[in-house]
Amino acid sequence: MRPVRFTAAVAATLSASYLALMAPWTQFFGAFIWRASTEEKLVALTFDDGPSEPFTTKILDVLDAHGAVGTFFVVGHNVDRSPDVVRRIAHAGHELGNHSLGHQFRRSFVGRQEMLSDIETTQELIERASGIRPALFRPPWLFRTPRILQTVGAAGLRTIGGEFCHILEVFQPNPTRIATSTLRKIRPGSIIIFHDGCNARQGVDRIETVRAVDLVASSLASNGWQMVSVSELLRRSCADRNPPPTSPISCHVTAAKDRRPSIVHSIDR
Repeated sequence: MRPVRFTAAVAATLSASYLALMAPWTQFFGAFIWRASTEEKLVALTFDDGPSEPFTTKILDVLDAHGAVGTFFVVGHNVDRSPDVVRRIAHAGHELGNHSLGHQFRRSFVGRQEMLSDIETTQELIERASGIRPALFRPPWLFRTPRILQTVGAAGLRTIGGEFCHILEVFQPNPTRIATSTLRKIRPGSIIIFHDGCNARQGVDRIETVRAVDLVASSLASNGWQMVSVSELLRRSCADRNPPPTSPISCHVTAAKDRRPSIVHSIDR
């Protein structure tokens, strides 16, 4: 019986740790925006770990074809390798966010000053490439602790989460599976996470994600959804409130309680 009890205790501990530290919807350590609260058919499509060629450019082409605006949470080392792609993201009217310098898990446990330096170095790389200084930060793997949230706030950034499009998207399943999973999650105010890269590495295949984004954007557009940047989504979700909220954060974390079924269920064929 002891091995069984030990295994159950380990499983329970790991589950509790995941829920507290990495689950998109948990507010255990403080406010963490993962969906906006709105009745409008608005959704934010976001892309992590880029720029990574040729996939980031292909996604930009897809977004342009469907009149969509995306938000790209870029990794500093990748920005340094491909500043021209970051420049194109900005010039095309998309939003840039900070996704850390090297996307390393161990960096989640460094001291406050070292973490601030990591964030600021990435900010400078993005600004040098695009002329834009991001206002948003997404922690790698959505991993967060009170210190991470406080440090990001001290750097003048807002911490942004979201829902992963498909639990296995990084392993590149069939694009129809990725798209179907994504569309089932879509609700007014959704923030969806795709990956156009892989950490700070280059050359990792993301072509199935590109194809899935095309399917998702096509379905959303044909069903009357607007695909907007994260900042625009948050701005519009607050602007509709009467009376105005006492804090911008209060516009968004309340959406964590929203369990309404998705409006778009499948891919238009």
